[in-house]
Amino acid sequence: AITLFIVTLMIPVLLYVSFFFNDTATTEIYTLSLHDALPIWSILFDAGISRKRVIAGLGNLDIDPNTVKYVCITHAHWDHINGLPVLMNYLKNARVVATSQTIDELIKLKKRDPRFLYLADKAISVEFNDTIQLGRNFKISCFPAVHDIDGASGYRVEHLKKKFAISYITDTAAISTDFVDAMSNSDIFFLESNHDTDLLDKSKRPFWLKSRIRKTHLSNDKFFQLCQQILSD
Repeated sequence: AITLFIVTLMIPVLLYVSFFFNDTATTEIYTLSLHDALPIWSILFDAGISRKRVIAGLGNLDIDPNTVKYVCITHAHWDHINGLPVLMNYLKNARVVATSQTIDELIKLKKRDPRFLYLADKAISVEFNDTIQLGRNFKISCFPAVHDIDGASGYRVEHLKKKFAISYITDTAAISTDFVDAMSNSDIFFLESNHDTDLLDKSKRPFWLKSRIRKTHLSNDKFFQLCQQILSD
């Protein structure tokens, strides 16, 4: 069975951070919403779950889907973009934000769904170690992830007026020094711990899959080491 968990955090500067987890036996899919307390407009991170689930989650938080202005994609693997074409049909005011490499990966998917080409044509490009402004209140910085697809990235989003920042990255085997610093200077950071090394080694998964997991995702040990580093800086 698939379970949808929704956690809502209200923080002192009156921003909301909302997490949607869609957990299956083989994959974990994430959508993150960051928005003003009113909200005037919102940002989503990744769209691996269905439009129905994203809209239901926003509704549970009393967020109008019309406030979603940007959908930031960390990378173009299917478990992070599966719901994107249908979702963007519903989010009439939203544009995709991604690295140029990820936008190119979306274009490659046009044979699967022509809507990917339309979304890519209208996407906003942000490059590694670059910062752009989104609207009047937010700026977003992009950092490279260590993953097996071009353009994989993590983001730091800062509210310019309230000086509040959140960092977000999922599928990666390592974090750059610059992104560690960015996370250390964030009020909230979202970091994925993917696997226990010993359990992975003992599992019946094929060798090629074990090797891929090690090279593209953080182990629990690396995760805790990074958390200690981020929190101590």
